[in-house]
Amino acid sequence: MEDRPREPANWSEIAHVVVALSIPVIANGDVLECQDFQNIRDVTGASSLMVARGAIWNASIFSHEETRFEEVKREYVRKSIIWDHDIKSTKYTLKEMIMHYTSLELPERKGRD
Repeated sequence: MEDRPREPANWSEIAHVVVALSIPVIANGDVLECQDFQNIRDVTGASSLMVARGAIWNASIFSHEETRFEEVKREYVRKSIIWDHDIKSTKYTLKEMIMHYTSLELPERKGRD
């Protein structure tokens, strides 16, 4: 089975790997909000966790405090400027945040299928 981001993570399969191995296992998949850290750890028993899309979509994922989306975007841009972050990467991350948390109907771009 092809494992793609559009498919939900199967945390129970990770749990089988944790039981079968005597080495630390890093769990990953569908960690999209702060509570998911504890949820995936409870289900899998993994020693560590990894987060990717969740951190791109919500830069405040590691905070237990509820943060307004507009504040997260503003703070992300502020820190990107302070830390001289690559503008293309900053733009990509902001686009991902906006596309994940809003439903925009965008016209097709010229030259794209």
